[in-house]
Amino acid sequence: MTSISKLARSSAGVGALIWSICLFFHTGDSIETELIPKVFLLAVFVIVPLGLSLTATPNRLGSHSSIYVLAVVAQPVGAVAALVSFFIEPGITAALLAAIDQAMYVAAYATHSRLTNTYMNIAFPLPGGNLSSILHLDVSTSGERTGGVVLSTLGDAQAGGDQGVYYANQVIPVRLPINEVITVWPAKSLIGGGVNDKRLPVLLAKHEMWIFGVNFLNLDYEIYERSTTQLQ
Repeated sequence: MTSISKLARSSAGVGALIWSICLFFHTGDSIETELIPKVFLLAVFVIVPLGLSLTATPNRLGSHSSIYVLAVVAQPVGAVAALVSFFIEPGITAALLAAIDQAMYVAAYATHSRLTNTYMNIAFPLPGGNLSSILHLDVSTSGERTGGVVLSTLGDAQAGGDQGVYYANQVIPVRLPINEVITVWPAKSLIGGGVNDKRLPVLLAKHEMWIFGVNFLNLDYEIYERSTTQLQ
């Protein structure tokens, strides 16, 4: 491991300590949203520098590109700036500080199949292993979402399936009390007849998460088609 990648790993260690201290401070707008900034800070203080250490690609002489070195050195500064943004009044200053550290997370994506089932795998680096979300892929048959895609870690998505959220390590994978469901479906089912209007979304999506069976996060998305002029 090169010195710059060691710096990234050390940054993750220090970041984990800072994040642990942050758990004792109020960082959300309300009790209901308190978990969201904690997860965000875990990403910027721990997951991102760990991801940087894992993606190190030195050349034959053992040196790294200047962009990679800059990312490793600047990342802790951005993480601290993001932390400060939670403790000052909302406004332009807080937004600018939060924007300094723009990397939300680093993850590896893959798919695998077992028997007749297909799964999407997402792995986030953590100390000693990774946080792996294995989502069962299926077709939605629920009302307005009919014809869409459902990605789920819930046990009833497929009896005896691989789905779930795990802490994967070199000893034994640990199933965590966390679940998520991501549903994506055509927006035309809601706006009637699939009107060809780029001002309307082409896809809708919903991301739901539970911890210990309690729903703590719901995200709704509208996905629009990029116009030809935007791509030029």
